[in-house]
Amino acid sequence: MSTFRPNLINYKDFDLDFNKNEITNDVKTKLGLSSISQSIKNIILTSKGERPFSDMGTDIYRKVSENFTKEQMLEMKDQIVFSIGKYEPRVAVDFNDVDIQIANTGAITINIKYKIVNGLGIDTIQNLNLSIE
Repeated sequence: MSTFRPNLINYKDFDLDFNKNEITNDVKTKLGLSSISQSIKNIILTSKGERPFSDMGTDIYRKVSENFTKEQMLEMKDQIVFSIGKYEPRVAVDFNDVDIQIANTGAITINIKYKIVNGLGIDTIQNLNLSIE
């Protein structure tokens, strides 16, 4: 019996490094899971207010090297879930699937478990880890 995997080749985004594809002389692209991971990273690493007329993003950079309270940690998780839910329709993420760890140095590690939304009721679960210093 084979495991169903959604057709991830349909997921295609620009590579945000904007490197040139040597064959086509066009901008390189990200395909499949890497396009989704890039999108989620971009959403989380965008600061609130950075993009005009948009509430996309989090306050994660403002929190680096601060002492987090439990309330601030919960607020940060809520911002991450809200932003991903609103700006990345290819995935679903739950509040309990976001884990934030703070190192003594002030570095923040975020682990997100998300589901690929394929409309077929079959879950494909992925993990994304980010470290912010």
